[in-house]
Amino acid sequence: MDLTFWSVLYPHTNSMQIMSYLTRSGRQVTRKRHFDEILTSIEPKQQKKQKKTRSERARPTVNALTEAPALTEQIIRQKAQFTPPIEVPFTEFEVLWTEREPIDLFLRFLGAESLTAIVEATNRRAKIEYQQLKENVYQPRFWRPTTRGEVLQWLGILFHMGRHIEKCRKNYWRAYSWPIGENRWDQIHRFLAFNTTPSTATSPLWHKLEPVATNIRNNCRSAVSPSSWFAIDELMISFTGRSAHKTLIRNKPIPEGFKVWALGFQGFIHDWLWHSGRDGVEECPRSLKVKEVPYLNEVMVAPTQLVPINLCRKVRDRNPHINYVVILDNLFLNVSVAHILLKYGIGCLGTTRKNADGFPTVFIDAKNHNRLLQWGEDVSIQVGKALCFLWQDNNAVLGVTTAFSMHRDIDFIVKSRKRPKKTSTNAALTWPVFQGLAIKELTIPALIDVYNHHMNGVDLANQMRYSFTCQRPQQLRWWRPIAFWLFDICANNSFLIWQRFTSKSKAKSGREHDEFQEILIRSLIGMDSKLPVYDTRSDHAPASIRERRHCAWGARRPTECYQGVGLHRKVLGEVVNEARPKRRRARQVHTICVACDVSLCYDRDCFNKWHAFLHSNY
Repeated sequence: MDLTFWSVLYPHTNSMQIMSYLTRSGRQVTRKRHFDEILTSIEPKQQKKQKKTRSERARPTVNALTEAPALTEQIIRQKAQFTPPIEVPFTEFEVLWTEREPIDLFLRFLGAESLTAIVEATNRRAKIEYQQLKENVYQPRFWRPTTRGEVLQWLGILFHMGRHIEKCRKNYWRAYSWPIGENRWDQIHRFLAFNTTPSTATSPLWHKLEPVATNIRNNCRSAVSPSSWFAIDELMISFTGRSAHKTLIRNKPIPEGFKVWALGFQGFIHDWLWHSGRDGVEECPRSLKVKEVPYLNEVMVAPTQLVPINLCRKVRDRNPHINYVVILDNLFLNVSVAHILLKYGIGCLGTTRKNADGFPTVFIDAKNHNRLLQWGEDVSIQVGKALCFLWQDNNAVLGVTTAFSMHRDIDFIVKSRKRPKKTSTNAALTWPVFQGLAIKELTIPALIDVYNHHMNGVDLANQMRYSFTCQRPQQLRWWRPIAFWLFDICANNSFLIWQRFTSKSKAKSGREHDEFQEILIRSLIGMDSKLPVYDTRSDHAPASIRERRHCAWGARRPTECYQGVGLHRKVLGEVVNEARPKRRRARQVHTICVACDVSLCYDRDCFNKWHAFLHSNY
């Protein structure tokens, strides 16, 4: 270090003292330089490093086996000669009901008992709150007991709001003429209830939804015979309010809300189990020991793995002579679950995780490397009565099945595959296969194609609910999003049955769902609020009364039942003495229907016409 500068500043201090001072203080003070010295010592500015383009960032071509872990060639290239314990061909679901019109199907899924329970609970809750308001408010809005027809009108307008979004709710009544006014609709929407029994700290999630939830679930089970291949997956009902039952799942399209475990096929929700963030899964204990499992004897099963087991067991109990195949994702499936399902006569197919119970460790090493095989190559090992396989796609895919094999020629099919992006994980492996084409016909295992086309059995229902739903934002009562989800399931399942029997000539090309929505909304809004709902005509009997009343069918259809003959004016005819055609009035009769409590002509067949119209709409 040059101390000349410091010795000039401190002439009475020796060099040792100066060094000691600089070392203790930690300062490294440099002497001042002249301007000319600075100019001569300036270094040229370094250029910024240019960013590489996507094509330049593409990974170089890597040979799949050059960086492979220490795995023997014999293990990595083997294929198990596997004979599936259960082989089930694909069959579509069979409709068991005779209803074909949208309104008839929807009301059948909803059920007369559910509609009656909603009306009674709504009236009961409105009566209680009206008395409370009467004590605190000087003049509360009067509540008139609602009817089943009026509730259906409210529901039709609710579906219309979900299909046509407006900035303000008042705009729906400014642009449309509804049979019920805005204030009345707000009253029904405010006092809507399924069950008015107070909930306790130990009440389950579905307590506020009974008996409507159970009736709708039973109707979904009895409407169709399940498809031979069905999927089990989770779905979320959005809710951001406060509830001990909701679940938070990050990195999901709906990260916060209520979770439901659903069994579905082709978009049809056939059965489900409720999930509570506080109580866990419905009918699933925290852990369960399953005995007499093939190949494994006893197995401890976690609550998540119990979900597909319980749902599949219920399907098997309702149809004991039919075999099924369930498609699962890596959340549920492992070797133990595959053998337990095999115990109940259910085959399985699905992906699994690296740390899944009973999965071969050799596949785990291959999955960690992710480039051990060339694109399209597969490896399989039989574990007990299940086939564990690895197939190299853009990433290594791990799976388990008890219903398919991978060693025969018929186990592979040719399908159109899309080339992945050049910046994807293993573009160096996949791009040479496509030979510069964006889409190419390639050979893949048949079980991979089955998984791709049938794992979305529940997701299709969510997609259809997105375009046709009665969910409303900002719901404060936690049970309402679940109640609206039940209405959506009734509409979605009704559409799938209606679509099955609707000819292409009747429905516009590509607009079957839109046409179904329009028909259903129009039918719900067109319901007569005074008409009750009955399942059979056994309670409808005529009776005589003393006073005369106007015929209800004539009031609804003036051209079919009226008294007297009015003065009819010809088209473009002359008006004489300012005469106007008289209004047709319904006949006055002494007969009524005991069940409907309306007057009807018994001699002019108005009685039969009235009840035929009643059952065609309900």
